[in-house]
Amino acid sequence: MVLPLILLFLSCSTRSGDPYVRIPECDQMQDVSPLFPDSIALRTMTQSYCQYFDFQLINGKIYSRERGSKEWELFLKTGLPKVGKNSPSVIREISADADSLYAFDDQGYLYYCYLAKTAPEKPFRWRRRYGFPKDRQFQQSEESSHKRAWSMGARRVEVLYQEDIYGNPHHYGTMGIETFYFLEEDGRCIRFCDSGLPQDFSHSIQVPEDGRLICENISASASTLFVIGNQGSMYTRLIDFDTMGCDPMFFQYTYDQLEQKYPGTSYFSNYSPWALPAEDWKKQPDIQLKGKARLTKMISIAQNGQGNSARELRVGGTNENGEIGYYHKMLNDSEWSFTKADIRLDPESFLDKTKPELAESRLVNYSGYLAKNGGNLSDIKCEIKNVDLHSTGECELEISNGDEKYRCTLFLVEKWTYITRDKPGYDGTPRIYFITVECDLAHLDEYSPEFASLISDMFAQKNHALFAISGEVTDAYFHVELAGGGSQSFIIPIGDVNEYTIFASSGEATDFSPTTFKYLYMLTQPTLRKSVSPELTLSKDVIYTVRDSSKIEDIIHENEAYLKELKQSQKEIKKARSSSGLSRWGYSILELVARVTMLNHINFPKIKQVTSVGGDLLESTEASLVDMVNYMTWSCENIDDLVSLRIKKYNELLDEVKSKTFIGQVDSSLLDSYPEFYSAAGIPSKCVQKDDGGAVKATLEVVDGIPYFPGFFIQGDDGSVVLVVLEKSASAIVNWLEKREKACESETSSYQWMKENPLEIKAELLRISMQGHEKSVLQTIHDIRYEYNKGNMVWDGEDIQINMDTAVFSKKVLFQSNQ
Repeated sequence: MVLPLILLFLSCSTRSGDPYVRIPECDQMQDVSPLFPDSIALRTMTQSYCQYFDFQLINGKIYSRERGSKEWELFLKTGLPKVGKNSPSVIREISADADSLYAFDDQGYLYYCYLAKTAPEKPFRWRRRYGFPKDRQFQQSEESSHKRAWSMGARRVEVLYQEDIYGNPHHYGTMGIETFYFLEEDGRCIRFCDSGLPQDFSHSIQVPEDGRLICENISASASTLFVIGNQGSMYTRLIDFDTMGCDPMFFQYTYDQLEQKYPGTSYFSNYSPWALPAEDWKKQPDIQLKGKARLTKMISIAQNGQGNSARELRVGGTNENGEIGYYHKMLNDSEWSFTKADIRLDPESFLDKTKPELAESRLVNYSGYLAKNGGNLSDIKCEIKNVDLHSTGECELEISNGDEKYRCTLFLVEKWTYITRDKPGYDGTPRIYFITVECDLAHLDEYSPEFASLISDMFAQKNHALFAISGEVTDAYFHVELAGGGSQSFIIPIGDVNEYTIFASSGEATDFSPTTFKYLYMLTQPTLRKSVSPELTLSKDVIYTVRDSSKIEDIIHENEAYLKELKQSQKEIKKARSSSGLSRWGYSILELVARVTMLNHINFPKIKQVTSVGGDLLESTEASLVDMVNYMTWSCENIDDLVSLRIKKYNELLDEVKSKTFIGQVDSSLLDSYPEFYSAAGIPSKCVQKDDGGAVKATLEVVDGIPYFPGFFIQGDDGSVVLVVLEKSASAIVNWLEKREKACESETSSYQWMKENPLEIKAELLRISMQGHEKSVLQTIHDIRYEYNKGNMVWDGEDIQINMDTAVFSKKVLFQSNQ
């Protein structure tokens, strides 16, 4: 059990973006077509076209020309979105497709307008309210404002239907979808959002070559993406939130090849199960370059008919004679053609083949344990390989028992959630997946009887069983809970059902319980690490004078602002947790009504899917938020303790340097870490509990490595390990020491006073290791998901006692030192 190793591993994480956004004017590279041309040749962030209009962005205003007309004019007379008092004065970026025009202003705010009567809302009226379940204005983040490119694609009546991986057609329905896709600054990730999602860029798509292709540009049309690399490699892919399988409330899905009876032109084909997994990236044939022929990164894709193949691809460049124009072909054609055009191709837009096109893999591998009914199966090891941490993907699960190895494929599909997020999987919050297993149980006789029985119980009847499992995944851990093969009725389980936990880490293989691991992972996030950053602290070795008063005031204000930020984030997540309970309750009422009235057996208009899946989605969100609230509460309260004490002592210093002495130092009682506070109270960093024979029964040791972590861990001789998280222990120790000092001034013995007035601090107790579950000192805690309980620590200057609450007025001693 090596706690410092896991803390060291967890200390790596990514920085969150700044909320301030400023969108600069696009560079001239985007202005490919001349002013007011006969046609727009290539879609860019300043020039675009769709079935109904051509558009140009000039001096911050949108000009348009209706298809079939030669006259260009300011779009809707002003060239600017008109949406009340907050109408923008300048537009920076545009994209059009099918019946939709999207635009972003200089602050990154989104405005959109429909262009046809067949659109879901009244055409030629600007809108800014966007997203679901709460519609509000969408704004680019600081990170997304530095994108390489973005593009919007709409699939509705213009494309009419799309085909899944088996060629089965599916009508667009009644609403269709618009999705806008952002290519990140490094060209290695595509983030997206649509009108049915919360207003963020938390959803993402892996780029081609298993995430290794460095994409130079992106273009989208009718949910089909087109990207290009620096060596001229080009890929296309039909993918959005619905087609990747993330929307089971409104669409049926299957991992089997099923025969469909309706053509794509029939509305009823919208109800046919969509085949998964989602379509993969398709490599387009290379453009053969001769003589002076060169390619640029200026690419575009546009729908021009019905179905998947009705997409035209264009790539700006020069032919073998050096003439400027663009290469083009239909999506599934094998040959490219070249058309000369009156366009301008910026020298910086030409591909530089001296630059690499592929980068290092970002796929994550995990290793860990398998637990059955809360106890670790010590002989069984689990590995999950090649996880891409995007909104959809697949990976390999390997379960081994010595030399015996069983492998199966896990298909991951991100669950819809109503909360806004930043970069789930990397920012402390997990991606929550539906998981479908592809497994072969036909050859289990090749394994030992015990191992074969285990695999059979875990995966019986789960092959291609749609979304039979749920999982949480971050860059640090992979967590899956699944029920064994015991059958269940609608009301009660029939027979014994085993509960399995797969928990694996991307660092050293771990036997940590999921709750403890996730808490430690949360502790390493940037917002919490900021608490001990240099910009919030003053040196204790410096003598400050009145000249430093402004500096001290600034540091105090920085600490106060940080606490306010921390409390606000805690408030928001608690608010989300509270609303999740209300949403779950409200949904349950809907679900109950649907069941009683038998409406859940009717799938028109999709009532059965909403009532069958919606509860699971809300429950997953609520469970994740419960975890977050617990972790944030423990973390924030203790950091608040440290920072509030720091503010108090810095204010005392400020008063001192402004007084008649004009000089002062930071109070020596203000320490930089919890371990230092424990040392100041005389608490040993390590102590033991021995049995009557003198043998060590348990060890208590301070947790080092994270300065703002407040606690110890107990390791018993039975293999159990418990994390002791103390509540607001810094201020408790300072107050206790001050009282002791005053008592000693009145000639009271320090030893006697501490015996009569021991230091008592409340604690949260978490079972760390999954080993030794049956003998665990927390064996009274039966819920293996939330394995913690309340208790306290008592220190009398000589011995430490750790107690666990077992009832309202009773406790159980977990540890009693007797050096």
